[in-house]
Amino acid sequence: MLLDEVVRTSQAVASTPARSAKVASLAALLRRLEGPGEAEAAVAFLTGRPRQGRIGVGWATLRAVDPPAAGRPSLRVLDLDAAVAALGACAGPGSAAARHAVLVDLLGGPPLPRPTSSAASCWATCARARSTASWPTPWPGRRPSPRRWCAGR
Repeated sequence: MLLDEVVRTSQAVASTPARSAKVASLAALLRRLEGPGEAEAAVAFLTGRPRQGRIGVGWATLRAVDPPAAGRPSLRVLDLDAAVAALGACAGPGSAAARHAVLVDLLGGPPLPRPTSSAASCWATCARARSTASWPTPWPGRRPSPRRWCAGR
């Protein structure tokens, strides 16, 4: 089942005050689901609580993916459920890039940019400058981070 059907059902339930119409919309959706795994995932998305719990993805992470607009709905409930499980499994060093890769795969956004040689050169220059005693700093008594220095801020 497409996630779009779950979203439309949720909107229909939210837009009507009649309990019988809410029950009818939810019952029709539940009858169209294909198997218990899809039913569990769809109900979890309807309630706003994924089965996997907290997964470490916030609005800033989603904003960074910046997917193109879909011409028509194509995201399936089980595909989203699997992606949420994969996002929840990302932990430790490199987990932010791994989460970004899962989201790009799911939503089709651009991949993370690769560091350029000029950026690598800047970091190397900053690292060398930081190790010397003649660090030019406008902040007496402390050194700024190399990132701030390279960015020109």
